[in-house]
Amino acid sequence: MTGGMAFIYDKNKNFKNYVNTETVFLSKITKNYWEKILKNLIYDHIKFTNSILAKKIIKNWEIEKNNFWHVVPNEILNKLKVSLFSKKNKDLEKKLA
Repeated sequence: MTGGMAFIYDKNKNFKNYVNTETVFLSKITKNYWEKILKNLIYDHIKFTNSILAKKIIKNWEIEKNNFWHVVPNEILNKLKVSLFSKKNKDLEKKLA
């Protein structure tokens, strides 16, 4: 990754096994801001591809949103418009900055 972020659909719950967490931060979608961005990306995907899987994800959003990882390079964590960290994780945010 070179400065960009990604949302990864991980239905099989094994993505974390393949990530170098020394260079990127993994987070579940916990903030409404990021959830809306992800959901809009999926709606755009449906619009352009008519994806059956994407439609299923939207239809079952409250369950399916838990299958996504938000992947962000460590070097841009402190530059995000809206933090990934909850109030509980502020110490971790300071440590990574």
